[in-house]
Amino acid sequence: MKIFLRMKHWQLFILIFWLPFVIQMIVMTIVMATIIASGNPSMLLMIVPVMIIYLICVYMGWFYSLATNLNKKLPDTV
Repeated sequence: MKIFLRMKHWQLFILIFWLPFVIQMIVMTIVMATIIASGNPSMLLMIVPVMIIYLICVYMGWFYSLATNLNKKLPDTV
């Protein structure tokens, strides 16, 4: 999990904001075209949870790596 700590600020930005935004724009364009063509919005209900799970995993992984490595730097008296 130290990969998150070795990342530059712009790499974290790409991983957390830019990548999901671009993927969501592409997927939503495809999904909306499919909904318009078929009239069935079920594909939208499958894609949104996948994006949410991805974001939660990245955030929690980042928080976990920060917490475990910052805990090592605390003095023993705390």
